[in-house]
Amino acid sequence: MIKIKILPLILLTSIGFITGSCYYGDGSIATYQNIPHKEVIISGNFTEANDWTIFQNMNIPYDYKVEVYRNDTNTYYTTSWQEIPLTYYLSNGRELDYKFSINDHGISIYIDGNVNPNTLSYVEANTYLNNQTFRIVVIPPAYAAH
Repeated sequence: MIKIKILPLILLTSIGFITGSCYYGDGSIATYQNIPHKEVIISGNFTEANDWTIFQNMNIPYDYKVEVYRNDTNTYYTTSWQEIPLTYYLSNGRELDYKFSINDHGISIYIDGNVNPNTLSYVEANTYLNNQTFRIVVIPPAYAAH
């Protein structure tokens, strides 16, 4: 009988730890699994005018680790994040890649692959190019190996 009462307590405690570790960042310092990091959430559109790139101005020291995630459901309130680089395989052998690069001024998230973004259908453009949300996580070198 005691085992039955302990199981709900363990489940509730586990849920509390999981939800307490979630963070939607504004660039302030957060802690996840006892690892301090800087986290920023950005949104934008990939267009020909911006060279199919979304840029975030950030000062990232060269020895820090950077991870970038794409929100797979295109809503700010979800927790479904996919790490990039990421490839989507479209019809007719077309591939659309999300990649990122870092320089002295910040981070660029861009579209690559064998598909011309101008030729995407309306539905594909709304799925892969418009209103995209990304999560940028910057981890100090002392914690990057974890």
